[in-house]
Amino acid sequence: MLTRRARDNSKFTEFGLWMKNQRNLGTNLGYIASNLDYVWLNNRTQELMLIEEKREMKYMTPAQKDTFYRIHKMLEESYEDYYGGEYKGFFFIQFSRKSPKDGRIFLNGRGPGGEITEQDLIEFLAFKKPEGWYQSYFDLVNYVPVYGEEPEYAKKARERLEKYGKY
Repeated sequence: MLTRRARDNSKFTEFGLWMKNQRNLGTNLGYIASNLDYVWLNNRTQELMLIEEKREMKYMTPAQKDTFYRIHKMLEESYEDYYGGEYKGFFFIQFSRKSPKDGRIFLNGRGPGGEITEQDLIEFLAFKKPEGWYQSYFDLVNYVPVYGEEPEYAKKARERLEKYGKY
């Protein structure tokens, strides 16, 4: 079985289309590809955040959330130890249209206080906002992974980190 048919193939690179057509890489075998929009880093201060952007008020799929959550948890637990910088978290930015210039901007969802200005977004990306602004999307929504309990490999990685200080 191939992966689920995409609604719009124009969103894929040639490599992405090739992967989608490989019988041995189908979602029925457990393979999921997710494209994270931004790994945002200030190379001078080592401040880091992950950002998923959606235009026209689209939402992340459950598979995206689960994949991004795994990456978020690894960075949350080990980034500072490895790089001496601060991992600020995973953030979900929605645009009502296509960009900050042509519509409304939402940080981490449409809930109370979710709408921000273009200037807020600039300051947020420059790591200039108060610490309270940097509460990760997954913490705000009390995210529970779609695929149940923490996988065994993640537990083993956590044990290695605690015992040896690295994965």
